[in-house]
Amino acid sequence: MSKMKCAVISDGYTFEGDVAGGETYPALNFKFRPLTHIERATLMQEENDCKEDEVKIARLRAKIIATHIVSWDAKAMNEEGKIVDCEIDATNTLNLNTTVFGTTYCVVGGIMERTEKLRKKQIEDIEKKLDNKPELETEEKN
Repeated sequence: MSKMKCAVISDGYTFEGDVAGGETYPALNFKFRPLTHIERATLMQEENDCKEDEVKIARLRAKIIATHIVSWDAKAMNEEGKIVDCEIDATNTLNLNTTVFGTTYCVVGGIMERTEKLRKKQIEDIEKKLDNKPELETEEKN
C-alpha cells in the first residue's frame, strides 16, 4: 500500500493508529479504514437519535471500530489462562479497557490524530496558539 495521502477514501485505503499504553493496560497498535464523510454523518445521527441510551451508543461505536479496523495486536486471556490474539469483532471491542476503547473510537472516527506522536504535536500546536493569544483586558479603559 502506498504511503501517499489521498483526499478520496477508496476501498483498501488504510492508516496506522495506536493507543499508548497506560498503567493498567498495554499499548494497542492497529490499521484501520478511515470513515467516509457519509459514514461519520450517519454515525453522528444515530448517536443523536439514542443520546439518552449510553449502552446503544457504546454498541454503535464498537461496531464502527470493529468494522473499520483491519488488523490489531490486541490480546486476550483464553479459558486455559493463555494470552492469545484477539479477534476483531464488536464483542471484543466492547471489552477493551475504557481508555483504549475511547481513544480507538476517536482515532477511527477521525476525531483525534492517528498516533500518539501526532496527538502530542496536535496538543502542542493548540497550546502554542493559546500562548500567542492576546491577554484579555480586565479593566475598562477610560
